Amino acid sequence: MTEDDLRARLRRADPAVSLEPLSAERVSGLTASVMDAGRTDVSRQRRSLWSGRARPVAGAVLLAAAAAGIFAGVKGNVRDEPAPVVQRVQGGGGATFKCAAPSADGLIGVELAVEGTVRSVSSGVVTLDVSRVWAGSPVGVLEVAQTSGASESLLGADSFEVGGRYLVAVEGGAVRGCGYSGPASSELRALYDEAF
Repeated sequence: MTEDDLRARLRRADPAVSLEPLSAERVSGLTASVMDAGRTDVSRQRRSLWSGRARPVAGAVLLAAAAAGIFAGVKGNVRDEPAPVVQRVQGGGGATFKCAAPSADGLIGVELAVEGTVRSVSSGVVTLDVSRVWAGSPVGVLEVAQTSGASESLLGADSFEVGGRYLVAVEGGAVRGCGYSGPASSELRALYDEAF
């Protein structure tokens, strides 16, 4: 719900929206009666305050205060827990050449290097919840669009498995294969640590 939606909802729920504004004299009288409540009969002041048009106005004030508190809480939650940044990349194509052994120098200059856990594999897209970013812009979710042979190129003979942890390097908008992306082994993590 946006701030404009909340304001529109408050206007629709305002019980005093169709009433004419109170005159300055009436507002002054109500204010004075509230200030004098401690010195006079409290029950009489309550009857006066809640009679006539003052009741809808007071209700509207209470409703607005409650909505402001709810909005502040919602807005605070949005700031505290922002939606994760999602980035989609292409899976590496099937390898048609031999690769040299991966090295830390080979990771320098990649546009994105992350560690994540596979949340799902569905409709040709692998979704990883990112837990660490070594290089590139902060990202919370990485989606890898799979092409024929992409998993095999990325991982050797295996494919992505739900719940598995992977290190993924992205270059030119696609996952970098040749041993630079794959299951989060201690050897591959050591390459990432050395490079970044």
